[in-house]
Amino acid sequence: MQRPRFIRIEGGILVPLFNPVLDAIPDSLIIVDNNGEIIWCNAKIEQLLAYYPGELLGRSVEVLVPEAYRHNHHQARANYTANPSHRPMGSSVPLFALAKNGERVPVDIELAPLRWQDQDCVMAVLRCRVTKLAKEEEQQKLLRENEERLRRSQSIARIGTWDWTLVNDRVVWSDEVYNILGLAKGGKAFSPAAAEQYMPPDDVEMLKAKIASALKNESTFEVEHRICRPDGKERFVQQVGEVYYNAKGRPVRVLGTIQDVTQEREYRSQQRLFQTIFEYANEGILSLDSNYRIMSVNPVVESLVGYNKASLIGRDASMLLPRGKRKQYVDEILEPLSRFGSWRGELDMQPLNAPAFPVLLSLAMVPDVEGGRHNMVATISDISKLKLNESQLDFLAHYDQLTRLPNRTLFLRELNKNIEQAAISGERLGLLYIDLDGFKQINDSQGHSAGDELLFEVAQQLRSCVNVDVLVSRLGGDEFAVLTPRHSNEPIEKLAEKIIQSLQLRKDFGDHSLAVSASVGIACYPEDGTGPLELIKKADQAMYEAKGNGKNSYQRYNRKMGDMLRYRLQLTSDLAKAIEQRHLCLYLQPKFNVDNPGFAEVEALLRWPHDRRGLVPPGDFIPLAEETGQILALGKQVIELVCEFVRQWRRATDESIKVAVNLSARQLHDKNLLADIASVLECYGVPASCLEFEITESVVMYDVDSSLRVFAGLKAMGSSIAIDDFGTGYSSLSYLKKLPVDTLKIDRSFIAPLPNSADDLAIVRAIISMAKSLNMNVVAEGVETHAQQQLLIELGCQQLQGFYFGRPIPVADFMRDTVFLDA
Repeated sequence: MQRPRFIRIEGGILVPLFNPVLDAIPDSLIIVDNNGEIIWCNAKIEQLLAYYPGELLGRSVEVLVPEAYRHNHHQARANYTANPSHRPMGSSVPLFALAKNGERVPVDIELAPLRWQDQDCVMAVLRCRVTKLAKEEEQQKLLRENEERLRRSQSIARIGTWDWTLVNDRVVWSDEVYNILGLAKGGKAFSPAAAEQYMPPDDVEMLKAKIASALKNESTFEVEHRICRPDGKERFVQQVGEVYYNAKGRPVRVLGTIQDVTQEREYRSQQRLFQTIFEYANEGILSLDSNYRIMSVNPVVESLVGYNKASLIGRDASMLLPRGKRKQYVDEILEPLSRFGSWRGELDMQPLNAPAFPVLLSLAMVPDVEGGRHNMVATISDISKLKLNESQLDFLAHYDQLTRLPNRTLFLRELNKNIEQAAISGERLGLLYIDLDGFKQINDSQGHSAGDELLFEVAQQLRSCVNVDVLVSRLGGDEFAVLTPRHSNEPIEKLAEKIIQSLQLRKDFGDHSLAVSASVGIACYPEDGTGPLELIKKADQAMYEAKGNGKNSYQRYNRKMGDMLRYRLQLTSDLAKAIEQRHLCLYLQPKFNVDNPGFAEVEALLRWPHDRRGLVPPGDFIPLAEETGQILALGKQVIELVCEFVRQWRRATDESIKVAVNLSARQLHDKNLLADIASVLECYGVPASCLEFEITESVVMYDVDSSLRVFAGLKAMGSSIAIDDFGTGYSSLSYLKKLPVDTLKIDRSFIAPLPNSADDLAIVRAIISMAKSLNMNVVAEGVETHAQQQLLIELGCQQLQGFYFGRPIPVADFMRDTVFLDA
């Protein structure tokens, strides 16, 4: 017995395509599942039995069977289900169908097994049984109408029919075959086996093999292949053919269909693509029915929630939400989902036997093919790592990584919030701005790791000496801030003293130790300012005042500080103009030899005659220039003025003169220093030996290696080097003997108490003795009395400098007086 042939319509995807065809067929079609439930019927059922198709869906097929036949029909249906085949029903007895109004309608019924939406079903074809038509013309008209319907149906479904007579190789096509192949209607038809010019070679061989096999084995053939249309388009078609035989068993005829399945192939390809995406996506994907029950899940969902697929299907999707938050989440989702058809947001998901974790959920409604009830597709992304990263980024954005204290950004935000609250409550706030004294020396000399260790310790100390409601922040570098409410019984000055006391630290590094302290500035809300930046600015000004008053102390903000700041700002601006317009002038102070009376060298000193302020003291503008970086341009200008004086002196006297020039810390570490000096010397034609560069002891010892490189460069030019303010710094003899130094200048602080201070006398004697042992020249500066002169001569000092011998005077006066006296 031949195996019954099934019509396969996978997933219902071709139903919209075939509905016009099936509705055009004159017969009534009904599809019934194995339980006898009607799951589909075409529109012709209304003409035959007066039922609208929707009225029959879901009802038992026995509703169409007269009551007298229902028992037999039920048994016959069971038998057919057990052994389905293509067969007529009731060939020996007349059959009737029960119309909606109860009338019995005579029908012929033909049954065929069918695969519909992944289940085995039965298609019943019902035809109204009539003896003959009233008129022959009506028959012809009906035939023509049916032919036209069939033609249109084939066009709609893109299905053509062909009839191939094997005896004479005669082929007849329906119109749709011409359309599918892209040929003009009425042209010569050819058999499938003779279509080489319209098919790729591989497909031609496949088609011929299928036809040969069908002819040999008395079977049908079904094949899908490509065609190449004359317009250059390539399409996919499906051909189904059935072989007919004569009485002798020879094949004489092949009837078949050809259908353009290009679009269906694209659908299937898309389905495979979607299935692949579904299975292998990095995100979890669920499909839900209209009642939010889970219909399918991909493997990612299983791995995320810890449930297997079988235990999820059919269950309410809310099972994946934490119990305590289910109602909140559902209420949050349903309203926008019903309004907009989609929802996207973050929520927690509760896996099996594990803590809840955050996910990003996207939910979208998907209408069914008939636009009826909506299913839903949900995608789930595990964002627990992202949340952790966000938390870490938030910490990095608002907290200092080293000290774990709030950074400047967070401090400003909290300060602003506290000010807003204080404005409502009438509360006062206190802001302490803290800067470490001596930190830069440790950081630069001992390395950043030592500096970081110190900053961490400072943060710990600050935390330990404030209450929990006090905000401590690291603003940057070695600057910290403390914000405290003023409802505390502890005066803010008391807190400042406690902080200063706790930050008096001493750090040991090998054979020496360095001290650190703190300078604190205080500003209060609302009396000193009402905005965050204003308060910080004024506390910062107060801190600088504390530093200027000797450091290791605190200072409350007052208006005079604002005036001083404005003075400094104006002075900075004026200094820039003075440097640009070369308004600064050179003063000279002589040094006198002990062994050879008369001056031997001079020291160059810079003065600033201000057009409104008069002569600005060097103590005002030199530190300012160092702080603002203007010292580089100023220092180069000094060297130019010195070289110009030396050139004038040599022209006037035919002799050379040595001029001592001070170098600042910034100049010493300027990479362009040596090149700039060489350029100026060349420009003025002055020998490098005419210049002696003085650098203070503390600057030299700040970075010995850098000082050594610069000193070597200066010595290579021919200049000499002097250590200024010697005895006030932290010189090590081991370092001192390595430096190419020519002269030590004893600081005036040791000379002023002479001859009455035994301690200072001992220091001066030791310096002179050490300098002689190292073959260095010694200069005592700040000599103001005859007694000091006599004592220094007795101690063996070689050069003396100070007001006792002459005050600094302008270059023009020095040239006039000295050249005139010599003359």
